[in-house]
Order: sequence, then structure tokens, then C-alpha cells
Amino acid sequence: MIAFEEPGPALTRHQVARVELDAAIRNLFIDEDLVAAHLLTWSGLEVISDVGKARGRQTLRVAMTSQMSDEVRKRWRRAEHDHYNFMKHADRDPDRTIRLAPGMTAFALHVACRDFQTVFNDLSPVMALYVAWYLRQNPEMGEGFNSEYLQAVAETVREAPADAWADMRTMVAVALANPDLGLSHFNFRE
Repeated sequence: MIAFEEPGPALTRHQVARVELDAAIRNLFIDEDLVAAHLLTWSGLEVISDVGKARGRQTLRVAMTSQMSDEVRKRWRRAEHDHYNFMKHADRDPDRTIRLAPGMTAFALHVACRDFQTVFNDLSPVMALYVAWYLRQNPEMGEGFNSEYLQAVAETVREAPADAWADMRTMVAVALANPDLGLSHFNFRE
């Protein structure tokens, strides 16, 4: 229970970003709440990007956009922030509607987890599971990972999207209940 009459805990940016990304993954797989997952993903990614920039870390997000022309980068940034800003502000267009793109949220969450590891040299068990699931669904994003890790992913997460989703729901629930577990505790392959 939260004691509302007492001051809350002191938090670092690392802790905030970790809670936001773990909550985004929980919202995506357990609650199946795409709005909350999207908002938490982008909030966490903003914190990670700001800390990474301040620390001089080369994040995946920066590496991707540095390869773009100025015009393409501007359009990319607008597209990146459109849905996130829609969920935070309604002062300019209170009657606007959007259609969320689940793939965009999934990709942003993957980038956020990878950048979290780059900036903070850490990855929660829930984030490790998410990266494994995402790589299983999008093997072209596995470039730069060692073959041992990619083999562990193949042995942990089934390939078919519906099976992989079911595996993730189970693994995320277990990881949230047991935060000290690592990826090696999960193997859903026969």
C-alpha cells in the first residue's frame, strides 16, 4: 500500500526508465493495453535518449536517424512523436482521432530496451524477454547479436506469432512475479 501522507522514494532516471519499460511490456502482453504500452514506451525512450545524449552514448535510436537525410529525419521525428503527443495533449486538436499501429509500438519498445542496455548497462528480465520475443518475430533485427544469444532466443521463444505471444504472456507474468530470474529459466521448446 502506498502511504500517501509520506514522501515517496528518491528515484534515478535509470529507475524511472526501467519501471516505464517493464510496465509497457506488462501492459502490452498481460493487460493487452496498447495505449498504456505506447505511452510508457515513448516516455521511457525519451528519458533514455536524454540520459544517453548527456553521457555521450551512441544509442540505436541515434544511429538509425544519423543515417537519414535532414528532411527524412524531420519527417521521422514528427512521425515518432505524433501518437505520443496525441496521448499527452489535446489543446490544439481536441476532436482529432488516431489509429494506433501496434507494430510501431513494438518496434519503439525494442529500440527502447536496446537503448536502455546501452545507456544504463542493464536489462531487466522482462526487457530481456521482450528483446528475445521481438528478435524471434523480426530476425532481421538480430544483426550485431552474438550467435549464442540468438540460439538461446530460438530455443526460448517459439516462432509462430500466436505461440510466441502465448509464451510471452506466461514468461512476462513469471518474470514480473520473480524479478531475480534470468532468461535462462524459460524454455518453451520441446
